[in-house]
Amino acid sequence: MTVVPGENMDETSTQPGNPQDTYPPDHGDHECCERVVINIAGLRFETQLKTLSQFPETLLGNPKKRMRYFDP
Repeated sequence: MTVVPGENMDETSTQPGNPQDTYPPDHGDHECCERVVINIAGLRFETQLKTLSQFPETLLGNPKKRMRYFDP
């Protein structure tokens, strides 16, 4: 979405834009940037898989141990 100022400086209108024009394509490893939502006692937290991978000795940082807790 692109924001375009209207005639009145207090007003703005939005026009649909091409997302490829705004965001350069990411050709890197998508698994490391995968978003992970963690539900702890009903509270939802969001992080990236690469953050969990920084702590391989922990329950969620170890890929084999965390698979038990992942919802498909």
